[in-house]
Amino acid sequence: INAEYMGSQNAFLTTKNSLKTGVPKMVLYLIMHGLPDEEKGRCIGQTDTKLSAEGARQIENLSRTFKGRVPTRICTSDTSRAAQTAEIIRESFNFKSPDLAPIEKLPALREVSFGKWDGLKWDEVMDKDSGKFLDWTKDWVNKNPPGGEKFRDVAKRVKPLLDDILKLVEAKETVIVVSHPAPIRAILCHILGLPLEKSFSLRVDHACVYEVDWGVDGAELRCGNCPMFY
Repeated sequence: INAEYMGSQNAFLTTKNSLKTGVPKMVLYLIMHGLPDEEKGRCIGQTDTKLSAEGARQIENLSRTFKGRVPTRICTSDTSRAAQTAEIIRESFNFKSPDLAPIEKLPALREVSFGKWDGLKWDEVMDKDSGKFLDWTKDWVNKNPPGGEKFRDVAKRVKPLLDDILKLVEAKETVIVVSHPAPIRAILCHILGLPLEKSFSLRVDHACVYEVDWGVDGAELRCGNCPMFY
């Protein structure tokens, strides 16, 4: 892929090589879960929270915009907020494909672990652990919170799943992955060949989707962080 990213919501990405065929071989949708039921300003990482009522509505609205091929595989983080998102999306396909494959709940798609900071307010983290917090912010790719993960760990744990998905390219599959900002950014870095340090140039918002299509010339990032399916 050779893409230029516009770092704002609803950004569309362009590539030097567009798909030459009308129907891509494989389509991969990377979707962030809807708004969770949480207090703002809290570090939730792998803390398990459910979707809020607003988050559920966001995903219902997103699902209504889908016009592509019915997905043959739906993978999700095993956290409640992501699994509930996947269930709402899957339910929207039932009338089209009653035999749709079950949802795969995968620990590899969990958000980055913030270790002992998980569940705390960020203000509390700053008060209790300011030295380690500031040290982590300077190199979050290679440094981890106390008892947590570095971003490089997230990139490592999502790679086998991405490799497995890429085996489906020639089969013209449609795959949906529901996850969190860190895993979605890590997967996109692998696909785009971006340095992990550049991952925050990829904006990831609640109930938004990245679409990657594979065609005769390889992969094309069709849309980024969109509140609807492209």
